[in-house]
Order: sequence, then C-alpha cells, then structure tokens
Amino acid sequence: FGKSAVMRIFLAVAFAMLTVFYGIYFAKQVAMRSAGIRPDRLGRGEKPRRVLLSERVLAAVTVLTAVGQYVTLLSGGRFLLLAAPHPAWQVAGSVVGTVGVLYFAVAVSAMKTNWRAGIDAGERTELVETGIYRFSRNPAFVGFDLLYAGFAMMWPSWPVIVLSVAAAILLHLQVLHEEEYLTARFGEAYRAYRRRTLRY
Repeated sequence: FGKSAVMRIFLAVAFAMLTVFYGIYFAKQVAMRSAGIRPDRLGRGEKPRRVLLSERVLAAVTVLTAVGQYVTLLSGGRFLLLAAPHPAWQVAGSVVGTVGVLYFAVAVSAMKTNWRAGIDAGERTELVETGIYRFSRNPAFVGFDLLYAGFAMMWPSWPVIVLSVAAAILLHLQVLHEEEYLTARFGEAYRAYRRRTLRY
C-alpha cells in the first residue's frame, strides 16, 4: 500500500464510524416518533431556563462537531490539520471510535422506549438499570466521547478538536442536569443506583 491508499482506507473507516453512529441516533428518533414518543427534548419541554440554554448550546455544538467531522473527511482529511495523521494514531483512533459506536448502539438499545435526548419533566419514563446500565449510568454519553476522541486521533484538525472538547464538556454538564432531574423524579431508587453504579 502507498501512502494515498492508506489515507483512503482511514477516510473510509472514519466515514463508516460517523455514518453508523449518527445513523443509529436518527434511526432511534424516527422509530420512537413512529411509536408516538417525542424523543428529541434538547432545549424543549418543561425544565429550568439554565437547563434549556445549556441544552440548546449542546445541540448546536454537537451539530457543528458532526459538520466539522464530515467536512474534514470530504476535504480528503486535509481540513486545517494540526499535523499529518500518523498511521499508529489512526489505527488507535479507529479502535476507540468503533468502541464508541458499539457502546452507543448497546446503550440506545438497552433504553428501549425510555431513551430521550434531553430532559423533559412532561415525559414519563422508567429508570433503566439493566444491561450496560449496570456498569455505567451514562453509556450513551461515553459513546459520544469515544467517537469524538477516536475521530480526533485519526484526523486531528483544530476545528474538530475544539468542537469535540466543547461537546464533551457540554455533555458532562448535561449529565449533571440529568442527575439532578433523575434524583428529583425517582428519589431513593436513583440515589441507590448512583451509589452502586459509576457515572461513566
């Protein structure tokens, strides 16, 4: 393989990672809407203003991150790179990103009809503590973080790195908001779950 052939392979791997990950997200949204459930609650519904604002910024940053990732790939991996990608980093990034996709898929599946993007006190859901949620209270967020980290390792462009870091911080803030909401909603059941299960 020449350098350009290796570059094309990693471009294809990264494109597949992103497309499967975001495809899972949107397919779950469509499936839930067809079942009469409103899954996209980011920046919508009944919640404090500070949470509404935080969720709206999170939604904007995650969309911008995805756009930056795809622009990087469509530019042939040359979009404002910090450094030429090293094959070892690209292999490691491929593994990290793929684990993120798998983690996210398992998390979304385990939530069944209880999955929501964002908080909404008007939406009644159950507390999910089984499957992957026995080991992590927020595996879908872990999936996002691993995808972002893996992609940045493969294609280290400054817009993607800055947006990925911003998205990871905002996702953590969302976790804190959700913990507050879930404690108020489920009381001692959620407090007991927090004691026996790691946040991430």
